[in-house]
Amino acid sequence: MADAKQWFAQAAANAHLVAEVPQSHRSVVGRVVTVSKRLFVAAVDTGFLQPQRRFNQHLVERLRPVVQRGDWTSGTGPAPDETAIDGWFAFAIERQREWNKAVLELIDVASGGGALPALHSALGRALALGKIPMGEELSGLAKGTYPLWFELFRKQQVFNEAIVRTVGALKGLPRAPDLGTVSDPPPIAVLQDGPLISVVTPVFRTPEAVLTACVDSVLAQTYSRWELCLVDDGSAQPALASLFEAFARKDPRIRVEHQVKNEGIARATNRALAMATGELVAFLDHDDTLDPQALAYAAAEFRAVPETDFLYSDEDKLDAAGKRGFPFFKPDWSPELLRSCNYACHFLVARRGLVDGLRDGFDGAQDYDLVLRMSERARRVGHIPHVLYHWRSGPQSTALDVANKPMATAAGVRALTAHLARTGQGGEVVSPVPTNYRVRCAPASVSVVTATTWQATTAKVCVFVGPGVSLPDADSMSELAGQAMRPEIGLVCPKVLYPDQTICFPTPFEHLEDNAQWTAKGLADWTRDVDSVSEHCFAIRTELLQRLGGTDQLALRIRALGLRVVFTPYARAAFQGNGLYRVIENA
Repeated sequence: MADAKQWFAQAAANAHLVAEVPQSHRSVVGRVVTVSKRLFVAAVDTGFLQPQRRFNQHLVERLRPVVQRGDWTSGTGPAPDETAIDGWFAFAIERQREWNKAVLELIDVASGGGALPALHSALGRALALGKIPMGEELSGLAKGTYPLWFELFRKQQVFNEAIVRTVGALKGLPRAPDLGTVSDPPPIAVLQDGPLISVVTPVFRTPEAVLTACVDSVLAQTYSRWELCLVDDGSAQPALASLFEAFARKDPRIRVEHQVKNEGIARATNRALAMATGELVAFLDHDDTLDPQALAYAAAEFRAVPETDFLYSDEDKLDAAGKRGFPFFKPDWSPELLRSCNYACHFLVARRGLVDGLRDGFDGAQDYDLVLRMSERARRVGHIPHVLYHWRSGPQSTALDVANKPMATAAGVRALTAHLARTGQGGEVVSPVPTNYRVRCAPASVSVVTATTWQATTAKVCVFVGPGVSLPDADSMSELAGQAMRPEIGLVCPKVLYPDQTICFPTPFEHLEDNAQWTAKGLADWTRDVDSVSEHCFAIRTELLQRLGGTDQLALRIRALGLRVVFTPYARAAFQGNGLYRVIENA
């Protein structure tokens, strides 16, 4: 409701449409242009916008009781005439007239309690019509006078969006992202004869209180078979050296070493690995902390599933005051998501024989490079679905702002490119946003089909587009086809959007705005393995479809072949239908 009140206040403030032509930033020419615009507006506005002002006020009064009390039944009588058509401005007035009709229909849908897809459609239509024609859409006199008449409609455009967003917010659309609630993991039985776990922690000029909190979190572990390998990477700080010695005296399981000069995080970590004697290795950054049961959970998982070669847990973040927040509840092992970002990251525990050290030249993404290399040889990758790691978001931390470490992105691109080369996979690695990655696949021939027409095609890839879904654009088709041609992939799903540009699929992000919002399950802009597929749009290799003989229980049979189902945000489809949107579960 708070969002609805904010949007409504913006609408009410702009309903009067009094044009306020801003001063141009240019000098003499700018002043002349500004005066011309103001004179034009003053001359034309006299009476011209009165019908629209009356209509705007009608909307404000109709929505006021809804915003204040949630009372959709209150009315203010029939809407006044929308807007008069005037020769020069017909191109803009016609669209405004259509918006006026569309917003009344939207309010009817919202007040009538219709199905969500119908509301999405009404919202989408009103949002699209609410934008006045831009210069590139026009020609002739309309285009030539665009800078003048735009001033007449500037506030109307703001009003249009604010009213539509008010209605959407009153109905809970778009949905606010779920940022999750932090909680402690449930108690777990502690193994008494479990494997020795070596916790490796490189240190460089860490604030004493922060490092002490890090070490104390290891000392507080309920699992006792651990050793902590601390390496000072040439900090040259006497106080830190004294703190190291105090740690070593406090508990014999804490082993310390000092490097004379600073050699970087990769070499310092490798030095700590050389000190490690455990069967398992756990990675802990010098400014982060562990949940008291972190090692107990890890030991239990390796004992319960012996083929596990490395595992990761969920995580959250610590602010400067030590308060926890922003949990990240991760999926089980997703090779595709790892190609989008280093989602495994923390808490990472691996068999010592799998860890062959960090490599120089990947500073900022040295752990990403390690995880990629381990994934190539691991028999099984485990996931502990509990928050066992608290990542400190300090001023220079990547946890707070990935832009603090721009070198991490370039190093990540190199690490992922090398991984693709080692595994014989093609594709070009790019970074759409810092420390996030995309693998561009080579395009392939594609045919758009339905459930009854796919047997006619000679294309390498079939893209199924169901009723109510608009045809994906050329870039989306290329993305779907390229992903589907990968031999390890069975099905590919695009991001499906409602008409109001909120997310329809993938399901965990449904009804969110399509604007890269962080959620407790990460971003909807990451390529990932998924557990459900859209029945309205998906892609599959033609030879695979022919081998399977059709689409019945397609996803289940795909998995039975050992193939994966992948969601890609770089292909989009628009769901325009008013029927219920469904997904095929158990993909």
